[in-house]
Amino acid sequence: MTDTTQPVSLELEEQVRRLTEENERLRARVAVEESGPPREPREPRRVWRSVVVVVLMALATILAPAAVIAGWARVQLTSADAFVDTFAPLADDPNVQALVTDQAVAAINNAVDIPGLTNDVFTGIDQIGLPPRAAAALKLLQTPATQGIQSFIQDQVSNVVASATFRDLMRQGLRTAHDSLVALQGDLAGPDRAVTISGTGEIGVQLKPIIAAVKARLVARGVALASNIPDIDKTIVVAKTDAVPTIRTVYAAAVTAGTWLPFVVLALFAGAVLTAARHRRALVAAAVCLAVAMLVTAAALGGGRILFTNAVASDTFPAAAADAIYTQSLTLLRSAVLAVGALAVFVAAIAWFAGPEDPARRLRGALVDATAATRDGAEARGVTTGRFGEWVGASARAIRVVIAVVAAVVILLLRPLSFSDVAWTAFGALVALLLVQLLGRPRADPVDQGEPTPTSVSAGLT
Repeated sequence: MTDTTQPVSLELEEQVRRLTEENERLRARVAVEESGPPREPREPRRVWRSVVVVVLMALATILAPAAVIAGWARVQLTSADAFVDTFAPLADDPNVQALVTDQAVAAINNAVDIPGLTNDVFTGIDQIGLPPRAAAALKLLQTPATQGIQSFIQDQVSNVVASATFRDLMRQGLRTAHDSLVALQGDLAGPDRAVTISGTGEIGVQLKPIIAAVKARLVARGVALASNIPDIDKTIVVAKTDAVPTIRTVYAAAVTAGTWLPFVVLALFAGAVLTAARHRRALVAAAVCLAVAMLVTAAALGGGRILFTNAVASDTFPAAAADAIYTQSLTLLRSAVLAVGALAVFVAAIAWFAGPEDPARRLRGALVDATAATRDGAEARGVTTGRFGEWVGASARAIRVVIAVVAAVVILLLRPLSFSDVAWTAFGALVALLLVQLLGRPRADPVDQGEPTPTSVSAGLT
């Protein structure tokens, strides 16, 4: 019986020998190429391109913090709702309430001699001709009566400041003051305003309407001496904004800068990316630079909090109140800085994900395999996207571009920009991209409608 396995074995050995020789030749070629002559210096044109990219990216990074702050200031200056929403919560802060209460009580005590009035009342009673023991007891009650009246006034002032009355006064005053600022006319520090704004940008709370409300409440509760409280015209400063003098002098310029400076920064970053030889790497670098700029801005705001508190705090202005004012005043700005930083990190991650690096390629391959397996499993159970899925697969690149453009437009138009805005926009874009990958399917082979060809499968997954 003839052995037929020997020719097959010899043929396999010959193929292995040929493959080994080919492999050795390829290795030798690669070694020669790697050890070849040094590369020639880059052309001057490429050098200048790199210089332009660096300059544009540096300018954009330097201007990015100013653009975010200018955008925040523009919203504060042009939107009464944003202005009121920024400062009105101060009325609910316990530290600010304690400051207003202490200042109002001090103003009442300075305007009304409560110990003197109490002494007059007790002196009048004593002159009636009370028995010696009653007169002695009456003198013992004079000091507690004075302290009781002062404590009662303190409680009433505290109740008024903690009530909705003070919050309404704060909101109405802020809105009226902002309307006057926008119109660049009217008296910003009139005696009838609950909240005033001085020419130097100091936002103050008028104690006059608060004390008037306390006076009315005391009189209604039978405290007759409260009628002696005069009209007290005193203002305490609870916040300061450098934007107010700017409004009075260069309001139009400030609004213009807040409107267009963010777009200028965006244009500089875009110019750097488009000028670079490798657009994707430049996009990653631009996003990282923007994220670093926002990180530095956030750190500066944190340092400014300490400087502001130390500069404003005094014996009559508690550090806790100064800290609360600074924190509340810059709430929207911190949110905008965090949002822009998060957006930069998101863009950098997406640009890296689309790159040729091995980790990115493996991650993309795993995503493609997972969506393909899900789609194949659904089709095996009779669930298919049909011709619509074929259209999605054929138009996948254009659809992805549309999704990216829509997400970018949403981010650009949202004013003020918050972290939640960026997070939800990014989440929506990712979901849309995942649906495109999941719904898209390769076109069926016209010869065999049941089984797609390998070429169409690979085209649908890329």
